[in-house]
Amino acid sequence: MVCPLIPMVALTGKPSREWVHDRLLELRQGGIEQFMLYPRSGCELEYLSEEYFAACENFIQEAQSLGFSSLWLYDEFNWPSGQCGGRVQAANPDFGLQLLQCVPTAAGEWECTVTIDPRYPNLLNAKAMEYFMQLTHEAYAKRFGSLFGIFIKGVFTDEPSPGYGANYFKDQQGVRKIPYYPEFEAEYEAFHHVPFRQDLSNPQFAERCQRVVAERFRKNYFDRLRSWCEKHKLILTGHLMSEWAMRPARNHNGDPLLAITGFGMPGCDDIFTRPTIKDFEWLTLGTVQYGIRKRQNGGIAELFAYGPADMPLSRMNAMFYLTALFGVNHYFLAVSQLDFRGNIGKYAWFNPYSADQPWWDNMPLLAESSKKAARLAERKAAPEVGVRYPAECIEITDLLKSLVRRQIPWHLIGTEENCSDEVEVIAPYSGGYRLERSGGDYASLNALFDKLETIFLRKVTVFDENGNLCNNVFVRVFADGGAFIQDMSDVPASRKIKVLRNGTSVEYELGGRCGIELPAWEVLRDRDNIFRASFGLDGQFDFELTEPMRLKFAVRSYHAIEAELDGKKIVAADSAQWLSKGFQGLYRGCEISLAAGKHSCRKLSGDDIYPFLPSIWIAGDFAVTGNKLQRDFHDGNGLTMFAGVLTQTAMVDIPRNAVGISCDTDELVTELFIDGQSLGTCIDRPFFWSIPAQYRGRRVNIKIRRQTSIAPSFGNVLGFRNFHPDWVNDVYNGQYPIKHFVVEMDFKVL
Repeated sequence: MVCPLIPMVALTGKPSREWVHDRLLELRQGGIEQFMLYPRSGCELEYLSEEYFAACENFIQEAQSLGFSSLWLYDEFNWPSGQCGGRVQAANPDFGLQLLQCVPTAAGEWECTVTIDPRYPNLLNAKAMEYFMQLTHEAYAKRFGSLFGIFIKGVFTDEPSPGYGANYFKDQQGVRKIPYYPEFEAEYEAFHHVPFRQDLSNPQFAERCQRVVAERFRKNYFDRLRSWCEKHKLILTGHLMSEWAMRPARNHNGDPLLAITGFGMPGCDDIFTRPTIKDFEWLTLGTVQYGIRKRQNGGIAELFAYGPADMPLSRMNAMFYLTALFGVNHYFLAVSQLDFRGNIGKYAWFNPYSADQPWWDNMPLLAESSKKAARLAERKAAPEVGVRYPAECIEITDLLKSLVRRQIPWHLIGTEENCSDEVEVIAPYSGGYRLERSGGDYASLNALFDKLETIFLRKVTVFDENGNLCNNVFVRVFADGGAFIQDMSDVPASRKIKVLRNGTSVEYELGGRCGIELPAWEVLRDRDNIFRASFGLDGQFDFELTEPMRLKFAVRSYHAIEAELDGKKIVAADSAQWLSKGFQGLYRGCEISLAAGKHSCRKLSGDDIYPFLPSIWIAGDFAVTGNKLQRDFHDGNGLTMFAGVLTQTAMVDIPRNAVGISCDTDELVTELFIDGQSLGTCIDRPFFWSIPAQYRGRRVNIKIRRQTSIAPSFGNVLGFRNFHPDWVNDVYNGQYPIKHFVVEMDFKVL
């Protein structure tokens, strides 16, 4: 895997080729395999001049000689993107940012005038953007186009926005400031079927106007740049402006979800590095996660630019994992200057990502950890609660924080988007919250969560050492059955937690800012799962299939049973070879294909009073929940009646200092393997295996093989006590139940 850390290498001064070589070599020695060439303050070469491109060529050639995998281009000098260092606005006054200032008059009308701010480009003006791309993108293509898609991987666009200084809502004087371009009023009327100036007093005007600007921003900027990049085999990446809260995000982008999906590889900006629940940028990461899921091409985060310069690596590492849990698998490190003369122009923040840091010798450890984080980003999440992006410009940050504190995983969905596998959908509006699936409106967060607790079943629950729901961790559960728990406490201190998963409670120690990965176990059976038909007093047994299945039926022929299925007699004429030998001569079998839905089995004759000679057994490749049979996802769920050999496998990171593995196996006979090598079989406590030295500090394949008793196949037979004397009641099944259908490992460091 290519290291996902991408330093933003600031081209400062007039660097010699030797200086470039030395600084890039330091990056390679730190485990870095790709970087972005970043023109910014401190560069003493004329931007996009022949001298500038000659320096770029030095970077490219030295990077290739040092074995870098790729290089990224930045499409601007400093930021925001779209201006080519101010040349776009200088070429034509109309190419500067235009705002339509709408002032209410005493007569109840509106006076509208266009103002121009030459500090920013007008990203809504088609000719301005054509000129920007001609100056920038075409210039790079002319010099380095032969490397596009081969060594040069993509283009980073930084904080583009048509909304600098905009305010769609009335200020204290009732004035509105709307991003403007020549076709704006005509497009507004075409979109909303009312003239713009007649709609200025509409209570929904701000949101209606944002929608028009959003469509234009997406088409004129993102679609234009992405199409060019795709044509030249490049990836368009970067991030939006002001993603952290609803009002600024909409002022700058119109519709942030529409804008973020305009990237080829969506990105976000989290340069303040505040990895606590109360301060983390939940809306920022929720927005980029939305784009990543739509584009299916990974995502990026610009990180750490504001520092401080003494930020510990543990804090940086926490950010890799936190952003990865939202799908981010590329981490742009701001900033790695060639030298620090750029601090004259950008003096307020400083966090050098270079060998100037005394800790740089340990950078390879951080690089390796970032690879583990990036692997998390590529895993699909289990079904979650959807939070609908509100049509009204209302803040939802408190809602997102509360969901995290209550360990209810969530993701954003579009304002008008159809839902698919969401457990529930929360639709915030100015009066409260609406639940779209179960119905109901809730005026407060407390009322909302009282209802959600009855709907959402946590697959992983984290408790503090006092047994209370832990409210300062972030929990992400994956579709493959794995999970990750990230510490987000205010103080980075070690503490004990208890994690409940698959019916198993395991105690862990969080080391402050660190996270815990719970493996995605694949649980396989050595034979069919089994399901006992438990007839009621009326002689009927009802069950349900979630999808069509072909099932095996074993009907008792000794003290024979006759039964019908869905009104038709069950004809069991074959030998039930799938039962163990002791039962084969006592049962006859058949196979029946059944459709999805509810089915009913009725006993026509015979007694159903024998705990260990069931009237009917049903077997097949299924999992069981209650009386519902569903597809076995091999995650350990639905095996309460399975009797046989359970084998679970997963890729697991073995800590460097781990000397052994212990696990609560329900005292079943257990054999443990690492990378196919058996570490032996345990039949008694402690169920502990020493880890050979060659496996420590590595990601390995763990296999755990357990052999059950025959007892689970009979189901819960406590209901048969009425047929037997009291003196046998204490030896019924259930004294030694299988509770842990998936074993969670506990590394013992001795």
